[in-house]
Amino acid sequence: MNIELSTITRDGQLIRPDVIPYILKWYKDYQFLLFDDFYPTDPQEYAQAIIEDIFELEPFFWVVEVNGEPAGLVYLNEWYGDGKRRHSCQFHGILDKKFQKLGIGTAVGKLILSFVFEDLKLFRLEGWLNPDNKAMIHLGKNLGFKVEGTLRGRKMVNGKPQNELILAIIRPDYFRKHKSSRISHGQEKEQTKTSPAPASAETGQ
Repeated sequence: MNIELSTITRDGQLIRPDVIPYILKWYKDYQFLLFDDFYPTDPQEYAQAIIEDIFELEPFFWVVEVNGEPAGLVYLNEWYGDGKRRHSCQFHGILDKKFQKLGIGTAVGKLILSFVFEDLKLFRLEGWLNPDNKAMIHLGKNLGFKVEGTLRGRKMVNGKPQNELILAIIRPDYFRKHKSSRISHGQEKEQTKTSPAPASAETGQ
């Protein structure tokens, strides 16, 4: 099974219009976990807001493709740092129900972790999750994320305050857990990438 993370925009231009219907469907399927009362509800405004978000996230928005078929999306945002050095960011992802429980989420998570800590050399990666998102919480823990706390009443959903959990992994924990192949004699090998995109992965499933 070949898993690739594909960029869909370049220099402010949409280069993969074929995946937009998939993206809109995924956001709609998981709207109850992703959005709050302040996100647009009109279908046209809703779609436009999502597309605008994708362009704002360039070049850190990718579509997950499994054997060439769109299977989900991942992106990084909420950067902390300055123009010279980034320190941390947030990770978000959606995986189509068809591709769940196949090891794909774990493979994608490892690609993102490698990209964040080995290529970008960040110190911290975090996610803010709906407590009902059990699958993503379980995946995060398996990847080495730790639950650091609860943001009480951070969002308004259906007129009610809703908590969010903070999950995070820091650089030393990543290298202790994943024993990267890019480590040689205790030192990180320098990596050169022509574009900010994680590599692909193969799974045995």
